[in-house]
This record gives sequence, C-alpha cells and structure tokens, in this order.
Amino acid sequence: MSKKHLTVNPHIFTFYHIFSKVFFLLVFPFLQQIFLNPESIWQRITYTILNTLLIVFVGIVICLEYKQISYIQHTDHIVCKKGFFHHNEIFLPIREITVISVTSSIILWLVHCNRVYVSSSTCFRVRRAELFTGNTAARKIINYTTGLVQKKPVYKSRLLAPFFMSLTQSNTLTGTLALSVILNRLSILLGERASNLVADSLSFFQNLLAGIVPPTLAYVAGIIFAGFLFGLINQIISNANFTCLYSKKHLYVYKGVLKKSILCVNRALVNGVLIKQSLLMCIAGLYTLSVLYTGIKEDKNSGVYIPLTFGNRLNRYVRTIVPVEEPCNVIRPRKEAVKSYLYAPLIFLLITAVVFLRLSEIFSTSFISRFTAVVLIPFGVLWLWFRLLAHKHCGIAYGNKSIRVNYYSRLNLMSAVIYKSSVTKAEIRQNPWQQIFKKCHLILYVCDKKKITIKVKHLPLKNTVDFVESFIASRTLEP
Repeated sequence: MSKKHLTVNPHIFTFYHIFSKVFFLLVFPFLQQIFLNPESIWQRITYTILNTLLIVFVGIVICLEYKQISYIQHTDHIVCKKGFFHHNEIFLPIREITVISVTSSIILWLVHCNRVYVSSSTCFRVRRAELFTGNTAARKIINYTTGLVQKKPVYKSRLLAPFFMSLTQSNTLTGTLALSVILNRLSILLGERASNLVADSLSFFQNLLAGIVPPTLAYVAGIIFAGFLFGLINQIISNANFTCLYSKKHLYVYKGVLKKSILCVNRALVNGVLIKQSLLMCIAGLYTLSVLYTGIKEDKNSGVYIPLTFGNRLNRYVRTIVPVEEPCNVIRPRKEAVKSYLYAPLIFLLITAVVFLRLSEIFSTSFISRFTAVVLIPFGVLWLWFRLLAHKHCGIAYGNKSIRVNYYSRLNLMSAVIYKSSVTKAEIRQNPWQQIFKKCHLILYVCDKKKITIKVKHLPLKNTVDFVESFIASRTLEP
C-alpha cells in the first residue's frame, strides 16, 4: 500500500457551500406562515416544534456532510471523499492528472479560502475532485502533485495589458467606439442646439457634426463606454499580474488581483494551442494564445492563455507548448475562391447602399439614413477587408507530429497548432452550390476541454479529399 504524503481537511467556508445546497428546505416554514396561518396556541406550538426540528435536521446534515469531506494524497494517487447520504470516493492516479485549478473569488479572498479542482480527464469523461481549503494547503497540493521543480518564465503581462484586452477582446466594435466620451461631449454641445438652427446659418463643418452626432448617439455612446469600463474592471480583477511559467512536465499560470487563480496543466496531456486575432487585433498586430487540453468543463477559469502578444514573440510561445515543424503537406483555398469569401459583405454593402439611397429620397435628413451612411457602410467595408485577409490566411498544413490549421470564425482570424493525435474526426461538407463548383468545407474535431470544431471553408474538393486521406494514413503510422 502506498504511503500517505498529505492529508487536507476542508476549510470552514465549506459549511456555507453545503448550506447553499440545502437552503431550500428552510423555505417550508415561510410557506407555512403564508398558507397555514396558525390560529390556536396548540397549532403554533406544533408548527414551532416542527420548524425547530427542521432547522436542527438541516444543521445535522451540514455537519455530517462536512465531516465526510477529506483529501488524502498518496505516493501514486489521490483519494477525495465526500457525501454522507450519497458517499463518494474519487481515486485519481497522479500520472493521469490533467489540471489542478486553484481559484479565489472576492468572498473567498476575504475568508482566506481557495476552491481547488483536481481533474483527470479523457475525451469522453471527466473525473474531478473538488475541495475548499486554505492558501497553505492549496500550495501544498500543487507542490506535492507536480513536485518542487524549477520553473522557467514564458510570459508576464505588462501594466497596460488589461486595458488593451478589454479594448480588443470584449467586442469587435467596442474598441472602435471607445472614443464615445468625445462623441458624447460633441452630441451634448452640437446635437440638440445645431438641429434647431436654420441650415443656412451654419457652417459646413457644424452642419456635418449636427448630422453625424445626433443626440441619440450620446445615449448609445454612454452605454458602449460603460460596457468598456465594466470590461476593463473585470480584466483587472481577473487577469492583472498574469504570469505563465513552465517546467519539464507542467504549465503554470498565475493571474488576478481580487479574483485570483492558479492553474497547473500537465504538458503531456496538452492537445495544442489556439491563436486568435479579432478585427482590431489585426489592425494592431496583436494575438491571443490559448492552450487546448482535456480538463474541467465547469470551471470558467480553467483556460490557459497568453492574453496579448506581438507576432515576433508568438512562435516562441507556441514552441514552448507544441513543436513547430516544417509542413510536409499543405492545402489552401484557390485564388478564384476569393469570390466565395466576398459574397456576404458585397451583398451587405449593396443592400445598405440601396436602402440609404431610397431613404435619402424620402427623408433627406432622417436619422436612419445618416446612421446607414456613417455606421453600416464603414462596417461593410471593414467586413470586406477582413474577408480578404481571411482568404489569404486560411489553409492547412501538417508535419510529422503536429498540424496547423488557419481559419476564420465570425470576425476573428484563428490558427490552431495541435498534435495530430488530438484530431478525433475529419468531415467534408458540401452545400448544393459547392457540389456544382467542386468546393467544400473541411471540419476537424479536436478533443479538448470544450471539444471544439475547426472549420476551414471554400477548399478545392479533390485536394481536400487527398489531404484527408494522406493525413489519416500518416496518423496510422504513428507509434
């Protein structure tokens, strides 16, 4: 039998966590007072006794549930026990542990408590041990599981990183409208007053501002800017002081100020990395890098990602996690396929222009026509420019161990560098139009904590079929 190395008892905050699960039982006394109002003294005594017994029962259940929770770490495995009425013991082999997640919200931070997840996962089933414990015990769990090894730095965020993250990540158009403070001020000064003046008494510049900055835009700008501020506050609380380290076997992430999080991922069970660029990131030359792994589905803080980086540093971060190889087989959309990428934005611009011209004929100064000209048409132009970038960006290439897939999703350029063994299924789809012109979409299913799908559009059919057959054949030759 293996020797015990660590025994952790639950934090006192666990009482509150258990109480939140059985709190619904205390609703019955309130319902009783509403629907069964006692009239006689005997009824009041009876109801009081029953309510007291119910409260005592809830207290006993909480204490029994608390006493059954324990975390015991042996040399080669972990045992987590919980539950009194439904007793459950989880045995996790240490060599198969994928993720250790230590999170602390504002409330947990005030009581010096952490929520610890230890997960051992496959593509089809997730086994998880959960425990509320103190700061010292949480560090011991990580150290005893991963070992006291030397860690090398991968990435450390700068002071302005939360600002740029909220500016470029919260929404594609939020960053472009982050200057809403200026627009708000202009609308107050010029919107209402200029709209009431006679047109010939205004200069061309004032008339232009009166048309572009109507009073309604002040409210829209205020809402957008408030959303940006809330996003900035959330980024500071959750991702400030972001630091990523790595050792020979594990990746470590430390982040957050009031909402702190520590994440430890087994590098042997990492599936790959996902690189993302929003529309504003394309303009600024910034990238976001996420680590794909089979981990905790329910934990929102279980993602390992490099928040913001520039292109010259991107390959160094990717090589730390996944080998970057010279491709032995490449497939890309053909040049004539650019028409398929541009159909949607061109149709949008055409409809917008027709509507704008029609509204201009009927209502020469309507807000809808000005909104169409100032917002929708520039958005269509940006959309058209993005689709041109997407056509140049999309493609698939694989080497001996890894595969790189460049694709787009909505208004984001995406790149996935993953191990070939992580691709569980490949699927070729064709709509009726693509069947005529011999084109297709290729979908790759990747086994990670979200079981994501990667879709590359408008590829030549024959080359795609040959590519998939060659890729599947190369996978069967893997040891």
